[in-house]
Amino acid sequence: MEFKFTLEDPFKVFLKIFLMWVESQRLVEGAILVSSHARGGARQDSNIDLVLLCTEYESYLENVSWINDFGFTQLDWLFLPLDVGTVGVLRNGFRIVYDRSGKYSALELQP
Repeated sequence: MEFKFTLEDPFKVFLKIFLMWVESQRLVEGAILVSSHARGGARQDSNIDLVLLCTEYESYLENVSWINDFGFTQLDWLFLPLDVGTVGVLRNGFRIVYDRSGKYSALELQP
């Protein structure tokens, strides 16, 4: 199955995930999108600039474990054959929203 995206779609996917994370953070009172995405002039390579309004922002600087909520991983996470953990995550549904090299777009899970 092929998914088609406009330039805005990957941003919307990120923003949805980000807002879900923000809602779970009791110290975050608000989030402001600034710069090119806020004014509607973003390009495909534009940064997403966000400002978090926090009751205790220092805790986010002292403990950066919140970064793990965004699922950073190494490239080998999708190397074939996929390991059991990766398959477990992907079986819940996945969509490649960005693929610089084009090598992940054809990824399919075996039944």
